[in-house]
Amino acid sequence: MRVRRWIALGVVLGVAVLVAGAILLLAPWPSGTLREVGDRFTPVGGSSDGPGTYEPRRLLCLGDNACPSVHRSWTVPSPLTNEQLQRSIDAAGYDATIRGDCSTGNCVARGTAQGWNVTIVALSNPGDRTAGVSLSVQR
Repeated sequence: MRVRRWIALGVVLGVAVLVAGAILLLAPWPSGTLREVGDRFTPVGGSSDGPGTYEPRRLLCLGDNACPSVHRSWTVPSPLTNEQLQRSIDAAGYDATIRGDCSTGNCVARGTAQGWNVTIVALSNPGDRTAGVSLSVQR
């Protein structure tokens, strides 16, 4: 009878430790300035394509998105020029350099903001005279 109680107590404690460990590994932690850095950028004339994704800091990252990270996208009603994109980058306070020609194809800006890696991709769509802009912020 005593052995059964000890076994039952051991099983209950073991399950409790496993549940607590899983919660600690998967629980979101404060991400510092990540979300604020991502929220500062908006392309000239861009309309948001939705809320984007925000992956908080965790001890164990799941899925394809790095954690922590922010990913957002916009549609711009006309192709962007490098100058327009640079104005948006400067307004957000990012230290990023543009490579490529935004108005005729695609361009990528890579840099940093407050210790976070920032990547901005602009793809022109000549068929309907729009452009898609995406932002990624992560470590």
